[in-house]
Amino acid sequence: GDNQFYGSIPKFLGSLSEIKLLNIQGNRLTGTIP
Repeated sequence: GDNQFYGSIPKFLGSLSEIKLLNIQGNRLTGTIP
C-alpha cells in the first residue's frame, strides 16, 4: 500500500508543475498582445 501511495505523488506533482508552466506561458502570451 505504501509503495502505491508514494509512487503516485511524483506523477501528481509533475502534472501540477506542468499546469503551472502552461499558465505562466499563457499569461505571458496574452500579456504581450495589447
